[in-house]
Amino acid sequence: MKRWYLLASIALLLLSCGSNTQTTDTHVANDGKLHVYYFHTAKRCPTCLAIQQVTEQILQTNYSQHLGDKIVYQAVNLSDPQNTALANTNQVAWSSLILHRDNQRIDLTQEAFAYARTEPERFKQVLNEYIQQLLP
Repeated sequence: MKRWYLLASIALLLLSCGSNTQTTDTHVANDGKLHVYYFHTAKRCPTCLAIQQVTEQILQTNYSQHLGDKIVYQAVNLSDPQNTALANTNQVAWSSLILHRDNQRIDLTQEAFAYARTEPERFKQVLNEYIQQLLP
């Protein structure tokens, strides 16, 4: 029974977090800043924790001079009802890493789950490329 529950949980995690990198138009915070959102639930797996840790690390290491004026970072707990509107606006229901600036939205969830824990240097490279692309 435990094995079935574990397999079902893994399948649900993969299905819920397995989106492709997407760049889409959206009408979220058109203030000219790059917004980096890490959406998570109250209970987090080691990979979820690694996504937040590596994301914050690259922002602090490479972009600390831009935090606040050009880049806004926010870790958003989806379990908190106050964050429902923000989650809906960003079209997320599960752990997700979203970058957006004006009308561009990039969903890095798939790359985050694939690399943050097992290949953090590769994840840093991917994240850095997209930040450079969207940096005002």
